[in-house]
Amino acid sequence: TNRKIYIHTNPKDCDVLLVIGEPNSSNSLRLVESANRAGSGFSTLVQNASEIPWPKLEGAKIVGISAGASAPEKLVLEVLGALSDRFVTHVTEASVAEENITFKLPASVQS
Repeated sequence: TNRKIYIHTNPKDCDVLLVIGEPNSSNSLRLVESANRAGSGFSTLVQNASEIPWPKLEGAKIVGISAGASAPEKLVLEVLGALSDRFVTHVTEASVAEENITFKLPASVQS
């Protein structure tokens, strides 16, 4: 269709949020839970573009995309491509939180 959707990453601004990741990934599952708590209209986990719940996107104006830490960029691009095939898309990036945590290496691996 020619319906325009915006692809964004801030869950509180999204009608639908797709989290790309594996169903056994605790990180990906926490992202879905966090999006629901933040006020996303509908959040779900998809492993790839074939799992996009197209009926849930009916009427959505802003679709969010996030990905688990181990999700390959290739899958993110695949989902973006599938959305672009069906809709006129406008992609914006949003920083929800900035991480600046550093972990000290164990003494056994320090040089």
